[in-house]
Amino acid sequence: MTTLRRLFIFGAFVAIASTPLFASAFAGDGPGEELTEEEAAQRATDYYQEASQAYANGEFERAADLLNRAFAHDADLIYLYNQVMALMGVGDYDRALKLLAEHEQSLLDDERFDDIAELRTELEDYLAAREEQERRAEEQRAQREQEQQAQEQAALEEDMDAPFEEEESNSLGWGLAGSGAATLATGLFFGSGILVSDHIERIEGSRTPDDERAVYDDVSFDRDDDLSTLRTHRVLSAVFLSSGVILTATGGVLLKRGSDSESGTGEGLTLRLKPTLSTDRVGAVLRGRF
Repeated sequence: MTTLRRLFIFGAFVAIASTPLFASAFAGDGPGEELTEEEAAQRATDYYQEASQAYANGEFERAADLLNRAFAHDADLIYLYNQVMALMGVGDYDRALKLLAEHEQSLLDDERFDDIAELRTELEDYLAAREEQERRAEEQRAQREQEQQAQEQAALEEDMDAPFEEEESNSLGWGLAGSGAATLATGLFFGSGILVSDHIERIEGSRTPDDERAVYDDVSFDRDDDLSTLRTHRVLSAVFLSSGVILTATGGVLLKRGSDSESGTGEGLTLRLKPTLSTDRVGAVLRGRF
């Protein structure tokens, strides 16, 4: 049965529902309202009449809701059939197919509907076409992401192959040298003992048990706590000093080799560190020239 014939089923029933015999004032369902069989059928007719008007106005979602109410009052399959039509008008093919499948056998047994198999096939075709469209859209999205990643990778490789610029060629060397100098200064400050002078004073003044009791009698810590703090302080001083020496020496080597390269007196060594940011990675690129 064609779509035109399906709409005829909808319109024919509406024409009957619009006659004075079936006309009545619409009333909402009240809580706990009990209707006689005749009243329920009349209420279903009222819902159907409103649904036909909503359908004609293109309000398919409202039409589907009214037809659902009509079927709840009167289990006439004409209401259910046209609810499927309204859901198709909305584009909700999943709900339409589910509703059709739930009552398919009853509809097949009803001689008024001879296109149920055709309707089911039509819905399945719609869903298959939508799934295919979604699949293609996902493939296109994945392809765009791959192309974008390829472009970012190409740009990264191009940047790595780009010639060094003289003004930034030794930036890493200067950075290491500066960091090393700052770390050395911190190590020297720690090594001076200024931060732990009180601890040292208490340790020096508590070499005998009597002196220890006199020094630590009025405090909440003891000589062992001061010794532990002093050891930790010395370790930190050593770490800062050694790190400062390494960083300063490394920076100095890079600056010296870079200077030799510029003056032509040596092969030279130049490093450059450049931050990188893309959609799927954050990091840096370290380039070297030997």
